Amino acid sequence: MDPQAILQRLGGKLNIPSLPEVIVRMNEMIEGGDVCMADLGAELAKDPPLAAKALRIANSAYYALQVPVVSIEHAASVLGMRSLKAMVMQALVLDLFKGLEKIPGFEPRELWKRSVLASRVAVDLPRRGLPGVSLDDLLLCGLLHDIGEFVLYDHLGEEYATLRDQVDSTGEALVPAEMRALGLSHVQVGALVAQRWTLPRSISKVAEFHHDIGGVAARNPLVAHIAYCDAIVDAVRGGQRMRNFEDWIPRGPRELLEYTEKELDPVFTAAQALWNDPV
Repeated sequence: MDPQAILQRLGGKLNIPSLPEVIVRMNEMIEGGDVCMADLGAELAKDPPLAAKALRIANSAYYALQVPVVSIEHAASVLGMRSLKAMVMQALVLDLFKGLEKIPGFEPRELWKRSVLASRVAVDLPRRGLPGVSLDDLLLCGLLHDIGEFVLYDHLGEEYATLRDQVDSTGEALVPAEMRALGLSHVQVGALVAQRWTLPRSISKVAEFHHDIGGVAARNPLVAHIAYCDAIVDAVRGGQRMRNFEDWIPRGPRELLEYTEKELDPVFTAAQALWNDPV
């Protein structure tokens, strides 16, 4: 479905917030190089609520820092500039979609935790067949691969929350259920968000194809890697056991990457621990 068809299905208006100028400027500074921590801190300080959320995330169990960070400059020096970029994007998603808390019967915290956990799993998994893909690219791919769900919750509210509950209770595959009920899917919307935000093509591709387990996710190592992340997060949420991983990791990505149980076990254990910690 092309962008115009998606817009038409959603009543001609798709609520994709623009990236704040602070984020655009920070990305330009980081990508351009030759920037100091103080400059980044000063830029992010122009948006105090976003800066506060970023610091809260930096001090969460997700990063497990030995010493609490007290400023953006400190966070950048400890985590690195590109990890700072991923951290700020986490804060941005949390901020842009804070209105999801108003959806009756829906707990946005779990959606947020799923995305954060996927980003952590993305960097903890082996990186076989991913030459040239940085840890921070993996962080962003894991974090934003389901960004389309955030937008659908934001736009369709209780209608989408009800559909998601039905999928969780019946075990039906999510994308076919979305197409049947809505005429569009979160992967289509996610790809559109990535384009609107001018994110790297790798993120757009992951957002669009991570459920295409017999197609792109069985041929493209990065998409397969994120499909693994998705499967591990769902397994942790559903109380699955690691020794049964061949039952819940899709065949296409599994056969492409061939991650072993020995490689997956510590990742799965860490994911279980993180799921039970506050984010």
